[in-house]
Amino acid sequence: MEPEHKTETFDPDLIHAILKLVWTKKALERERNQGPENLNNEVEAATSKKNRPTSANSNALKLSCELLRTFVVGGGACCSNC
Repeated sequence: MEPEHKTETFDPDLIHAILKLVWTKKALERERNQGPENLNNEVEAATSKKNRPTSANSNALKLSCELLRTFVVGGGACCSNC
């Protein structure tokens, strides 16, 4: 019995969502660690509902997605020397 061949699927929107989540968490972490005055205002920061948008250069995002796709589809080799 032959194994079924799955069509390759790669969703750049999913990768974008994952990267945006990481960028947002890192931005919030940096914001918390910027200085000692932020430690005194933890209660205010916790209750703040500010929207802190995180954006990325679209070309950088496309390149990241393509490199990730190549890595996944290629079996993990990042270059011909690996």
